[in-house]
Amino acid sequence: MTSVVDRDKFVFVDEHTYDLAHATATFTIVPEHYADRLTCHGTERFHQISDGANRRVEAELKVRWPVVGGLVERAIVSGFKEHLAEEAQLMTAWLTGA
Repeated sequence: MTSVVDRDKFVFVDEHTYDLAHATATFTIVPEHYADRLTCHGTERFHQISDGANRRVEAELKVRWPVVGGLVERAIVSGFKEHLAEEAQLMTAWLTGA
């Protein structure tokens, strides 16, 4: 992927709108570069569970890049999953004072 995409230009702005009454959020990921090649938007739903909360994320990601589009999509999804897992760990540590 790095032979096609400049990692220094692969930067995103995450625009979230939260609806606290419905425990949901909508988001759009806006690339600072490559805006004509990538779109991503989705929703988050938050559910209270016995020992905390659960967050369900649904998103649509589309990369328009000949030949490597699917590879780039898989790399981005993998990175998002890692980011969400790290974010959950940080929030748990912060909330529990660990």
